[in-house]
Amino acid sequence: EFNVRLIKDLAIVIARFTFTQIGGESSPLLPARFRVMLVCRKEHAQWKVAAAQITGIRPPRPLAAK
Repeated sequence: EFNVRLIKDLAIVIARFTFTQIGGESSPLLPARFRVMLVCRKEHAQWKVAAAQITGIRPPRPLAAK
């Protein structure tokens, strides 16, 4: 899922993605979720990344047993 905003020669991209690493049978791994923000600048007809941020999204906490 992603969103792109264009402002003249700038683009702001905000995306969320899931990365699943392949593990062995004895150690299944949960998918890791991230939010990514890129600021891109158009320079000589090419887009270049001016800034980037990647933030991990924590999995939801399990519900407490009653």
